[in-house]
Amino acid sequence: NLKSKPGKEKVCAEKNLLGQADKIGFTQIVGLVVAGTVDRQLIAEVNPEASATLYPCVHCRNLLHGHSQMRDDTIIISTGLTSREDIYEVHMLDDFFQPELPPEQVRYGFDDWTVKLSEYDRMSFQEIQRPQAEQRSRAELARTAMTSTWRIG
Repeated sequence: NLKSKPGKEKVCAEKNLLGQADKIGFTQIVGLVVAGTVDRQLIAEVNPEASATLYPCVHCRNLLHGHSQMRDDTIIISTGLTSREDIYEVHMLDDFFQPELPPEQVRYGFDDWTVKLSEYDRMSFQEIQRPQAEQRSRAELARTAMTSTWRIG
């Protein structure tokens, strides 16, 4: 998020993301990452929940939900800004529109993308072996890979 001057309205990164996706010609956004503070007190000043990681603000949740490229199963990963804050949470966009958010499931090791990509590749290969009607969406595979505890070696 950007704020040009104190007292000015903030420009949320999610709004910029959607504008760029439209400009480039994306047809679907499978996932996005929100990197921000992990200070619960600061998070509570922005969002209705004092979560472990910073979620999109209520205005951006509605903006994302109403955008043609977003789906209910679009993955939203929230994480800390620095390696000292190497925690993350994984949600689907639809989670933010339920009566209650699912319980916090803070995970560690967001910076280890090699493991997550390997798991996604492995699952994708297995998925194409299944009958098409039984195949999971790319978003569901990505969410499973991001929340997996599987390790290489």
